[in-house]
Amino acid sequence: MTEEEILLLQAVLNNPDEDPPRLDYANWCREQIDESTRARADFIRTQIMLVRQFNNLTYEDWFDAVHLEKRLRQTYSAGWAGTIATLVEDFTFNRGFIEMVTVSARRFLENAEQLLALAPIRHLKLTEVRSAASELFVSPYLGDIISMEIERCGLNDEYLKMLAESPVLKHLKWLSVAENDIGLDGADALAGSDLSKQLVYVNFYGNPVDPGGQYSRDNELIIDSWLPETGQQLEAKHGYLGWLHRNADTVYEAVPDRFRLT
Repeated sequence: MTEEEILLLQAVLNNPDEDPPRLDYANWCREQIDESTRARADFIRTQIMLVRQFNNLTYEDWFDAVHLEKRLRQTYSAGWAGTIATLVEDFTFNRGFIEMVTVSARRFLENAEQLLALAPIRHLKLTEVRSAASELFVSPYLGDIISMEIERCGLNDEYLKMLAESPVLKHLKWLSVAENDIGLDGADALAGSDLSKQLVYVNFYGNPVDPGGQYSRDNELIIDSWLPETGQQLEAKHGYLGWLHRNADTVYEAVPDRFRLT
């Protein structure tokens, strides 16, 4: 990286919610010689437009933008990822930069400093969590993480209690612990924690206990919703828990977009 690119990237890392640093980086990309870097400019601008101007786009403009974004991503994303691609199993771009990675918990801890210096990563899909849980849930590298997916990891109540008691998850709002072995004790520990107050979505699907709001649907429309008995028990003990409820009109809105939780 040139000194100019390093400074532009650092501005993105320092201000991950802001578009101007990303657009400044795009302007720099447009001035470069190689095709891949120049294409990155269009990619950053297009992804930002699809997020920020979605409601103002005509169908034709939206259609063209989606297809341009897909073509650029499929053609160049591996090269744009660079070193990150060698440190994780998968990665996802948002607003022009990698913001989510799929990686084992141990590998994340080993490479977190390098990963977080290369991209504004704030969303994690972690695998093989059990063996690294005691280190993971106290790691300062989780301090800016907004969403975390730890599904099918063999986690039980004790692991969820460790997560609920974590002193570092200051920005976590979206959590999926689907298809683990978590019961009512684990859900109760989460409900009674300080973390519970900042969460807006938790997915317990496929566990022995799933206290989250259920709903009936007519095609894509949600026509009724309710809390199961376990959810009612948690609220009777701890008061209203926003993450238990699915405040949505369609099934597409029932799971909040993790990238829009800033």
